[in-house]
Amino acid sequence: MTVNTRWRFLLGAIALSGLAVLAPAAEAKRGNIRQGLVTTGVDPDAAGRVKVQIRDRPRGLQGRLEVRARKLDGLQTFDVTLDGVRIGSFTTRRSGSGKVRFDTRPRGNGRLLGADPRGKTAAVVNDQGAVVLQAAISASTIDPNDVRCCLPDDSGPECEDRTAAECAAAGGVDLGPGSCLPNPCSGATPAPAADTDIRCCLPDDSGPECEDRTAAECSAQGGINVGAGSCLPNPCLPVTPTTTTLPGTVTTTTLPATAGVVRVTCERRPDRSKVSVDGNDLGAGNYRARITSGENIATSGLQPTVGDEIEFDFDSERDDIAAGATAIAEGFIAGAPPQVTGQILDPAGTLVAQATVTCEQ
Repeated sequence: MTVNTRWRFLLGAIALSGLAVLAPAAEAKRGNIRQGLVTTGVDPDAAGRVKVQIRDRPRGLQGRLEVRARKLDGLQTFDVTLDGVRIGSFTTRRSGSGKVRFDTRPRGNGRLLGADPRGKTAAVVNDQGAVVLQAAISASTIDPNDVRCCLPDDSGPECEDRTAAECAAAGGVDLGPGSCLPNPCSGATPAPAADTDIRCCLPDDSGPECEDRTAAECSAQGGINVGAGSCLPNPCLPVTPTTTTLPGTVTTTTLPATAGVVRVTCERRPDRSKVSVDGNDLGAGNYRARITSGENIATSGLQPTVGDEIEFDFDSERDDIAAGATAIAEGFIAGAPPQVTGQILDPAGTLVAQATVTCEQ
C-alpha cells in the first residue's frame, strides 16, 4: 500500500467514524412505534394495531398515527380517541376491518393529528361510547431529560430537543418538558395560520376543556388540537354518552354525580349464567362490582383500574372461575325477560356507576 493510498484509507475511515458518531444525533428526533391494540372485552374477538411515525423534516417534526382494526362489527362507524378526546373516525368494511391515518400536516381532506401520540392512550370507541380496543402508546423515544427549546430559524422559531443547559447556552426559550410535535414555539410556521385560533382540548380535573388557542399555544400547553371550529358544544368531552340504549334493549346509565361509566353484558343458558361489568372514565384506584338479578346478589373483590378502566367477570363455569371470574350459580340470572343490574362501587361502598340490561338467552 502506497503512502497516498494509506492516507486516503485513513481519511475515509475517519469520515465514516464521524458519520457513525453523528448518526444517533440525526436519528434522535425520529421514531417508529408499532403496538397491538388490546380488546377491552366489549368485543372479545376484536383486534388491531397502532403505528406511529415521527420524522425530522426541513420544516420541523412531522408525525403520523395509523390505527388498524379487524374483527369489529361490519359497516359500522368507530371513533378514534387520544386520552379520551375524539380525533376522528373510520367505517368498517363488511368483514369488520377498518383503518384511519392522522398526520400533523394533513393534505386535502386528510385527518389532523393535533398532538404527539407518544405517551397517550389511543382507543377505538363504538357508536355506543364503549371502548372496544385500546393501547397505551410508548413514550420510550422521548428523552425525559430534554426540554422543548425554541430557537430562532429563518422560517420561524424552531423547536429542538435539548437539555435545559444546552438550551440556555444556545440562547433559546425553554418551554419545559414535553414534545416538539406539533411545534410549540410561538409564531411557528406555516405563517398564515400562526395567529389563527383552533379548538384546543386541555386537561382539567373535570375532564378535557376546550379553549381557543393558536396551534403553537395549544402544543406548548400540552393540549390536543382538534382543528378550527367552535368550543360550543365542547368537542373535548368524553365520547361515552351519559345514557344510551344499546341493541337488544340494553340500557347503560351513569350517575350524574360521578365520572364513571359502566357497560353490563349478560348471558343466560339452561346450565350457565355469565355477566360482565366493564367501567371506564374512572378515577385511578380500586373498585368492586356488584350484580343483582331478582333476589340474587353477588359481589366481586376489589380490583385496581388500568388507566381509567376496569373489568369484572362473573360466571358459573368452572374454567372461567379458575381464570379469575367471581363464582355465581347456574341459575343466578332470573326474570322474564332475564335482567341484571351491574354496579361499580368504590372501597367505601359508594355507588360510582350503574346499569340494568336484558340478557341474551
